[in-house]
Order: sequence, then structure tokens, then C-alpha cells
Amino acid sequence: MKKIIAVFVFLTLVVGCAPTRKLVTLNVDPNEAIVIGRLSVSYNGEDVTQKVTLFFNEIMWGKYSYKTDETGYIFTYLPLGKNHFARIAYKDFIYNFPKDYATFDLTTNSAVNYIGDLKVEWNGPKFKMPNMFGMLGALADEAVNDGKIEITVLNKSKECKEIFDKHYPNQMGLREELVKIKK
Repeated sequence: MKKIIAVFVFLTLVVGCAPTRKLVTLNVDPNEAIVIGRLSVSYNGEDVTQKVTLFFNEIMWGKYSYKTDETGYIFTYLPLGKNHFARIAYKDFIYNFPKDYATFDLTTNSAVNYIGDLKVEWNGPKFKMPNMFGMLGALADEAVNDGKIEITVLNKSKECKEIFDKHYPNQMGLREELVKIKK
């Protein structure tokens, strides 16, 4: 029993303390690309943009997770190839996206890749009951989405690139690779 509790605590710390992939430098690995965009999240009508974490491609380790700030701008690195939204998290609430729901392809790392201005309308529970069934209950809870989400993708690439250029002066071109939402 103690081993199970220790594993659960370890996994909670690892997943709960997932790294954020904020852009630090314009130098990218050969298999990664710079991605920019803007995220705006409304949870039951309240702007919670600066309190959410967006997970790209996987949810277990959070390798490509991104914690937003008050501006909502996304400046990050992601792998070349097909990418997707995997999860969004706010407080104890989560929403796991189907792998084909919100996708985009990154084909070059010689340009800045713009994925869109993403407006997320999330309607979910006002509170969440604490899990009383141990690890099995926690795992089951992770598999159930909290509410419903609708994403709208807008194209404001020039505005976003101007903000990006102020933070990271560069001569890189802009490539629009807007997120595709499967309805």
C-alpha cells in the first residue's frame, strides 16, 4: 500500500509540475519549430486565460505544455510534423481533446509558425468533488472531461508577429498554419 501511495505522489508531482515550453531563444533544434499564437479562455463566462495550461501532443509528461500569462500570447517550440491539442487544464478541471479535434502541421523551422488567435469557450462544473477512491478513482477522473469546449480560430497573424518581434527581434518570415478544428 505504501508503494502505491508513493507512486501516486510521484506521478502527481511529475504531472502537476509539468514544464512549460516558453520560448527562450530563437535557436531551435533541427526537429522543432517556433510556434506563436494567442489563447483566450473563458470558463463559465470568466476570463481564466492566465490560469490555464495547454498541453500539446501528450498529457502524461507535459513535455510540450504551455502555461499562459495575462496576455495570452503563445511563444513556444513544438516538434516538426503533425501536432494537436491534447489537454487544457484550469485549477482541478481538465478537458482532454480527441487527437484529431484541434490539429496543425509544422513543416519548417526556418519561419515563425502562426497557429491562430484561439478563443476557447469552456462550460464546466463550478466545483469538483474530491476523489475518494484512491489511485483508481484519480485515473478514472483523468479520463472524464469537465464540461464542454468550443474553440474559434481567428487569423490575426500580423498583430501577433509584431508582438513577437518586439520580444524577439528577428528576420524570420511568418508562416500561417492555423489550427484546424474538427466539428
